[in-house]
Amino acid sequence: MSDQPSLLTAIRSELEGLRGEIDKVGKVAQQIDGVAKQTNLLALNATIEAARAGEAGKGFAVVAGEVKNLSGQTAKATAEIGTVLASLTQRTDQLIALVDKATNS
Repeated sequence: MSDQPSLLTAIRSELEGLRGEIDKVGKVAQQIDGVAKQTNLLALNATIEAARAGEAGKGFAVVAGEVKNLSGQTAKATAEIGTVLASLTQRTDQLIALVDKATNS
């Protein structure tokens, strides 16, 4: 039983490391979401320019529409990632609290 405090300290340290990695993934997901938003704006601008080009811009309008769809899918996926990361963060924090409770008892 004398190893229990050091084991709990090691577990807590690993959980804190996991929490840090979760935060890093969250930041990357935010960056991806920002790119998706910018891509959506570019697709909107491309659609406007394609409309201005008339008949000659019809093919480009189709491509712009697909880019807009892809940016929407990317935004949805990053939102789902955010939800999963929030759950992982909460569970990790709960584990840290349990380790702290075990350490102090």
